[in-house]
Amino acid sequence: GHKKQAAFVGGTSLQLPIYLLAAAEMLGLPVEHGEAQYFFASAAGGFDRERSISGADFVRRRGDFEQIIETIASGVDQGYFAPHPGDKNENCKYCDFKALCDARIGPIMKRKAKDPRNAPFIAMQEIP
Repeated sequence: GHKKQAAFVGGTSLQLPIYLLAAAEMLGLPVEHGEAQYFFASAAGGFDRERSISGADFVRRRGDFEQIIETIASGVDQGYFAPHPGDKNENCKYCDFKALCDARIGPIMKRKAKDPRNAPFIAMQEIP
């Protein structure tokens, strides 16, 4: 099958690195000795395509991972939850709260882009 390295995608793709860390902790093994993988078991996923992150890749990118986790945790601690609709509001289709959100969320968030509380979130989004 086709193997594609997992990326953190600005903090939106954390499942594999979190599983990798959890497994290393539970098994008492160094994280660099492990690997976490997805296998897609549907026609849409091509049945055999996989994504993975090796322990060595995780160790190399640990700073990026920690920046993402710190940004998310700080936002939670401070009660700052910046809606991120994305281009053409593509993120809204997965949001459980879209019925409660202002329909103008895209333009509203663009106006708030210079809010200093957004700086860590914007920096996080640029992490590949």
